[in-house]
Amino acid sequence: MKRIAALVVLTAAASLVSLAPAQADPSVCFTYNISVNGQGQAGTQCLPA
Repeated sequence: MKRIAALVVLTAAASLVSLAPAQADPSVCFTYNISVNGQGQAGTQCLPA
């Protein structure tokens, strides 16, 4: 058990609220960075408020 089979790193910058001048409703964006065994993916998911 010297190795961890799957190392998952989840970095979530939650509640990143951006107020766009042309938009009446604020949008909430989540930035994530997931790494599993050295192969990861990062992205941003925005949800309308």
